[in-house]
Amino acid sequence: MTEPSRVFRITADELKAILRRRPDFRVILEGSLTRDTARKLVAANRRLIAEG
Repeated sequence: MTEPSRVFRITADELKAILRRRPDFRVILEGSLTRDTARKLVAANRRLIAEG
């Protein structure tokens, strides 16, 4: 990593329990992960294109 970061750690079982109790949080989390993944893919593609 080249920038300061934060780490959030949770077990799969704990996350599943939270998402079952809070379906609204599931929507927020999935949306956030989708946007972040898309941003990273676009950035990686731009780097690859620039490198030729």
